[in-house]
Amino acid sequence: MTTNDLWRPLSERASSTAPALRTSVSGALETQLRHWTYRAISQNDTDLDRIVLRCDLRESHRCRQHELVEGENPPADWNPGVDHLAYCTPRALLPDVIDAWLPWVR
Repeated sequence: MTTNDLWRPLSERASSTAPALRTSVSGALETQLRHWTYRAISQNDTDLDRIVLRCDLRESHRCRQHELVEGENPPADWNPGVDHLAYCTPRALLPDVIDAWLPWVR
């Protein structure tokens, strides 16, 4: 059950009559997809909370589990909420995050 009856995650909408090319995000694609997600959502992060709610994700805990080295200042354009969404979302949910974000692309 989703948090919004008008919108369902891509993983739930997939038709059982049409075969999926791939049902998961491969390890080879994961890193690039996470980087792309960060760059894309950083361009328009006004709906970040909606994406988190739609995908039923944890609140941002600023996990910073990628390329930021402790003791170093993050880049000037670093966005901790988008960082958490892009890099701490479970791999299987990345397509749902992107799908939830697409309606708000302007």
